[in-house]
Amino acid sequence: MFEKIVDSDSSKEAWDTLAKYFSGDDKVKKIRLQSFRRKYELLQMKKEEKKEDYCSSVIAITNQMKICGETLSDKSVVEKILRTLPS
Repeated sequence: MFEKIVDSDSSKEAWDTLAKYFSGDDKVKKIRLQSFRRKYELLQMKKEEKKEDYCSSVIAITNQMKICGETLSDKSVVEKILRTLPS
């Protein structure tokens, strides 16, 4: 990450560079969102995985989706977790 801001002359310039890099333009956000949606759809809890770890994974992906502009209700996230738990 340091390589991105090493040539910045001010903290404002460094901040703007990092903000642009991590947010991207609309096209990049759409591509990222598609990738996160795919991961979200395919996500299943493994038998050896702890429930806490699985819930953390689901929440991490949903947070990334929200950053890219997706709107997910808490209800839909809870339903996803319950649907994908092993019996």
